Amino acid sequence: MGKVSPYGVYVLNNNTGFINLGVSHDTTEFAGESYTAIGDTVNTAARLEANAGGGEIYISREVADILGDSAEIEKLPSFIKLKGKGDTVEVLKLLGLDGKKIGKKE
Repeated sequence: MGKVSPYGVYVLNNNTGFINLGVSHDTTEFAGESYTAIGDTVNTAARLEANAGGGEIYISREVADILGDSAEIEKLPSFIKLKGKGDTVEVLKLLGLDGKKIGKKE
């Protein structure tokens, strides 16, 4: 998931888990079939995106565990309450991957 803000800053966030993927028959705007992904995993990724600032990449603990030592992460000072989630969620900021810095350009 990602978005470009009106200022041209790309925001990208990631989560991992099971999703429901299906065919959506939308004949009003697009001819033919398109695909959609729904579920808690997708919603969590969208909420991470909504909480990150421009040029920041927020990831879930599960993604950080998968990336392992290849990722440079910053643990945020507190857990974040994400819309639609009953409990607070641990969110981490991805600073680099495989020794390369990512995110905001200074």
